[in-house]
Amino acid sequence: MVAPAPPVASVGGEFFRQWPLLRRGLVAVLLVSAAAAVVVVVLPQFGSTGSPAYGASLDLIAAKWGTGCQATTEAQCLQQAGCRWFFHDGGDCKLCGTWFPDQGSVTGCRDWEPSKYCQDTIFLPAVRVAGVDPADDVDFRAGVRHYRIRQGTGDPSDPFLKESLCNVWCDPAPPGSCWGQPRAADEVKGTNYGGRFIPEFFLGIPGYNELFRDVTHPPYAWGGSLCDVGALPNAAARMSAFLDQSVQAAHFQQMAASGINVVRVPIGYWNFMDLPAGASPNGAGDIGARWRNLQDIMPAAAYKKWIDRVFDFASQNSIRVLLDLHGAPGAQADNAFTGCNPGAGNMFFDTDWNRNLAVQAVEAMAIFCQSKGATCYGLELLNEPDNRIMRKHLQWYYSGAITAARKHLPPEKPLMIMEWPDNLAWWNDCKPFNYADHGRILFSTHVYGNFQVDTTWQQAARDDVANNLGKIKNFHLGSPYPLVVTEYGLAGHGLALAEDPFDYHSLASWYVHQFNQFGAGSMVWNYDANYSSPSWGPVAAPKVGQKPVDWGAIYSTLGVSQSHK
Repeated sequence: MVAPAPPVASVGGEFFRQWPLLRRGLVAVLLVSAAAAVVVVVLPQFGSTGSPAYGASLDLIAAKWGTGCQATTEAQCLQQAGCRWFFHDGGDCKLCGTWFPDQGSVTGCRDWEPSKYCQDTIFLPAVRVAGVDPADDVDFRAGVRHYRIRQGTGDPSDPFLKESLCNVWCDPAPPGSCWGQPRAADEVKGTNYGGRFIPEFFLGIPGYNELFRDVTHPPYAWGGSLCDVGALPNAAARMSAFLDQSVQAAHFQQMAASGINVVRVPIGYWNFMDLPAGASPNGAGDIGARWRNLQDIMPAAAYKKWIDRVFDFASQNSIRVLLDLHGAPGAQADNAFTGCNPGAGNMFFDTDWNRNLAVQAVEAMAIFCQSKGATCYGLELLNEPDNRIMRKHLQWYYSGAITAARKHLPPEKPLMIMEWPDNLAWWNDCKPFNYADHGRILFSTHVYGNFQVDTTWQQAARDDVANNLGKIKNFHLGSPYPLVVTEYGLAGHGLALAEDPFDYHSLASWYVHQFNQFGAGSMVWNYDANYSSPSWGPVAAPKVGQKPVDWGAIYSTLGVSQSHK
């Protein structure tokens, strides 16, 4: 089924949201209307990426494109604010000439929005001419992918461009509407390998019961943390046994079979640096002693055995690794994912001492990353900094961490800055980083729905994150930095067990393709979890709800999920 152009809803910035479920009769009527609105202007050009538009005069280009985007080459085009280069990749495509005898009418230097280009300019007219169901026609889907978009960064020193290609996505949820959407050319198809180096008890992966047995924690700290394990005399033996059990080659084989090409590995500062005896990050009360317990479980060098295994297993399966500083000195949030839950409202990362320790940890991570070559995708410099930390102070930290990392990493190796969707605009307004001084900087963000009440209707689950998606879109279209969603989750829609009818596969497919429209890809949290919580570990879980999440189909470039059929 083909879906018409979706409406625009205003939710924290214009958001190109999916149309609610449509009936075939309505679709057919709207398609005819959309096709009638297509205007073809003769402008011979077949979209070479750097050559002049063949046979197109500047006067004609100016008349057709308006005063904003006047260029006959990609280089000229991308020097202009708000302009993007739309082109055919030059590959063999007999259908493309049938759909658009005048390729110049759908390519060139334009101020078009990529999502509307792929849907309104390419997909809908092509469906009208071809008269096929895109879900059933692999040649049609392959043809659409020949149309691409490049967007400059506004930084003349930056050799990297944001590039996407038009792609056909068919919603697995009834009635199975299909859409033309942008998709990142170098797409991150990822998952998180969380809960290993910073165990989080709620994940409940195998070995957690033995690791946390008889562990106590202060009353102010909700649940046990790794630092509390560190208070036990056999903490090193427990952690060693747990890592032996939880880091397995078979996990990476399953990731590769699922189409995953990047895995994010959360680590703590203590995995890469040792503090002098008796030293710890700044904090209050007894938190310093708890951090020393964390640091004393094993010396940093001892963890290398298992981190090496992660990289070896990833390399054997053509997967790259993103190292994520998940637990920073002093705790950047009041959460056990920092390695030591400091209690509600407590976080101590934002001091000169703690920020400097974090810079040292990042430098050690960079040295290790460089030793792993291409298998190391890059570094994420901090996970989920609390909103109460001043962003200007974070900028100071990031500047120091980037300088330290670049002593060892080439400028093209990505360094990633994580920010919540609500705060992305702050970074876009100040644009503090450029390629000449900082190398390739990417941003990342996390998207989670409301966990207070289970959202059990598919459309409501999608609507729940509309505001965040609008902010992600605005950042992608208006900032110089590429963006990757390094965490999102499928939890919050039921128990995800056999009696739960919620369609988790359809939600996962929708998430991935939404993030691809306005970013460089995504990574689901998490690879695995306890068998009783499959929505927190939807890659390893045989089923999430009543059926598997078919990641191979979701990540496939041309395939359509069997559940769509």
